[in-house]
Amino acid sequence: MCLVDEVLDADGDTLRCALTVRDDGLFNDPELGGAVPAWVGVEYMAQAVAAHIGVYRRLSGAAPRMGFLLGTRHYECSASSFAPGARLELRVTQVLVTELGLGTYDCRLEGEGVVATAHIIGFMPDSDAAFWAAIAGKQP
Repeated sequence: MCLVDEVLDADGDTLRCALTVRDDGLFNDPELGGAVPAWVGVEYMAQAVAAHIGVYRRLSGAAPRMGFLLGTRHYECSASSFAPGARLELRVTQVLVTELGLGTYDCRLEGEGVVATAHIIGFMPDSDAAFWAAIAGKQP
């Protein structure tokens, strides 16, 4: 499921991207009149982080790899939902990436009448095989 529509620019540790909130997506809530709950902003941010990583992996000639959203800290949103048709822009800034693949990003989402911020934590293992071996408690 890809929710980000376009990458606007990428510069070093920062990426800007945009999306238009769909009216027929997985997260549209009939109880909210078809709007998307604000907590989905975390997923929008996680996909912006993935876009940042993907851009730089592609530029270095590397293939895409599996990554995981581990969590978020301090997610705050000025709205309770995102209206269908709303254009949202996201800015993600890499704070830290360790040799083991653990990364943190500061994220900001903006649209008409809405601002959301969070600190996203993700993990991208060296290889898919190494990850599944670690899950199984085995050495890769």
